[in-house]
Amino acid sequence: QDMMARLLGAAAEWRQAQGQPFAAELAQASRLSKQVLAKLPDDQDALLADAEIACLVATAELLRGRRPLAEIQRGLAAVDRAAAGTVGLPRGAVLRGALLLLQAKAAQDPAVRRDALLAAQRAFADGFARNPLLARHHPGVMEEIEEMRKGR
Repeated sequence: QDMMARLLGAAAEWRQAQGQPFAAELAQASRLSKQVLAKLPDDQDALLADAEIACLVATAELLRGRRPLAEIQRGLAAVDRAAAGTVGLPRGAVLRGALLLLQAKAAQDPAVRRDALLAAQRAFADGFARNPLLARHHPGVMEEIEEMRKGR
C-alpha cells in the first residue's frame, strides 16, 4: 500500500504537469497513505511519503483557489513525527519548507504569511545545506520566497 500510494502520488503529479486530470489518483494516494500510517504510525518513510502526498494535495487545492490548511497541517505533523529523534533529515526539512510555503500562500493574515515565509526559507536552506541535490527538485524556490517576502 505504501508503494502504491507513492506511485499514485507521482502519477498524479506527472498528470498535473501534463495538464491532464489528476484528482482521482491524488485522492487514492491520500487514502492509501492514511491507511499505511494507521498500520505503521512511526515509520519514517511512510511519514515522509504522507507529507509529500499532503503537499501535493495542498498544492492542487491552492491552485483551485481553496485554502488547504488541514492538508498543510497534516503534512507538517507527519514531517515532525518523522524527524522526532532523528538528527539531520534533509528531505524532511525540504518538505517542511514546501508545506510552509503553501501555508504562506494560503494565509490571509499578513503576520502569518510573513512568519510562514521566514520559516519556509530557513527550512529549505537547512535541507539544501545538508543535501544540495534536493535543490534540483525545487528550482527557484528561494527566489520565489524572497519575492514573496518583499511583497511582489
